[in-house]
Amino acid sequence: MPLLPSLPNELLEEVVRYVERLKDRKSLRRTCSRLALFLRPHVLQEVTLNIYKGNIEPGIDLLKVLATPKNIYSPLIRTLYIDSLSPSHHPSCKRDALYGERDPDDCKHFGVRKKGAEEQMLALLKPALGSLELCWVYKDSREALTTIMQSFSESTLQRVEEFTFYYDPLPYTTSPFFEMIPPLPAFSNLSVLVIRPPLVRQWQDFHGVLLLHLLSRQKSLSAVHLDTCLHDDALTNNALEELASHSHITHLSLGSWVKGPTEILSEFPHLRSLEMHCPEERGLLFLGLTAKGIYLRSLTWFNPVYGRHVLDHLLDYIEGYSGLEVLSLRGYILESFANDNIDRFYRRILPLHCDTLSHLAIEPEIGFPWCNGPFELDNLDAIGRCQNLRYLSLRCKSVLLNQSSGSGSKGAQSSSSAAHDGLFKAAGITGPPHRFSMHSPLLRA
Repeated sequence: MPLLPSLPNELLEEVVRYVERLKDRKSLRRTCSRLALFLRPHVLQEVTLNIYKGNIEPGIDLLKVLATPKNIYSPLIRTLYIDSLSPSHHPSCKRDALYGERDPDDCKHFGVRKKGAEEQMLALLKPALGSLELCWVYKDSREALTTIMQSFSESTLQRVEEFTFYYDPLPYTTSPFFEMIPPLPAFSNLSVLVIRPPLVRQWQDFHGVLLLHLLSRQKSLSAVHLDTCLHDDALTNNALEELASHSHITHLSLGSWVKGPTEILSEFPHLRSLEMHCPEERGLLFLGLTAKGIYLRSLTWFNPVYGRHVLDHLLDYIEGYSGLEVLSLRGYILESFANDNIDRFYRRILPLHCDTLSHLAIEPEIGFPWCNGPFELDNLDAIGRCQNLRYLSLRCKSVLLNQSSGSGSKGAQSSSSAAHDGLFKAAGITGPPHRFSMHSPLLRA
């Protein structure tokens, strides 16, 4: 490290280029001032704002810096994560309860500091907002959310291309959070939209209004994720009809809130990735995709109810072309996976996709005929011929499959041994394919 300051700028920039982990970049940044300068754009690409009881000052200081006109940091920040905007709450409930017991004097004067911190925070939020990733929980104040939604409604944030909204209120809360609908975002340049409805039904109406509002304003939407919700029809609200107007969508993920005909999904000529959690028969969907010549590269299907017909249509569909990269079949869809369909899948369908398949998951909810006897070696061979397979997940009854990705072979090396019913996951395999299932809300510029 003593030699680093004497290295030429070109070599220092080369060192920076090979450091990928944010943690390592931050450590390296402290070694010399010139490295700090080179690493600044990389380290500040993602910044976290976390204001809570016991951690107010660092968050306020960050807001002050970001709110300062023409500061040198804001142009470098591409994503600002907001974990919490709650000066009166601590992330740990136990810590929150013990806060006053451990420091009575601090507790006595906390109300005054809390009010001042909230006023300062709200004053700084609006000018400091940029590219945001946020997940709202019940402890976040209405004032903070209203301020942010007002900022979203302004034209200054038109550069935002990726947006997720999720608000999860206090469990068992019955009174509406929104006495009136706050200003809706003015985003019109989104490429990725994620809406996650809460489980509490009283709070879902706003998510539905927000969804339709955003869908109606976009011109270049390419990926949509509507997350699973307890109530199937809570956010339908003609969402599928509105989605159909966005013909450029390539990635679509629909939770169990979807009811009614899904043949409309065949109206997306550029669709390449589909993930569905379906409570009903959806066999006609695959007939529509076939008729329109739409061939998916990624298919993730979870069926929570019994359904033979959807499986037949699904197998017919993926047997009609080659080039699948991701295939995940889960739930009761496989209960009717009779021996003839097992043979069909491994001997006729899997070979069609063996050159491109990188992610394969077959996870029935409970045992099915495939699990009743020893796993046939021919089926293992069919999997082994998938030379680009990086992820494998199989639920079997009589064997436990082990898979690794060694340097001597690009494909998956498989072996079997007697074991109890278990689900094997190839955790040690690197480079899994992108699977469009976003669990963390985000908004990125």
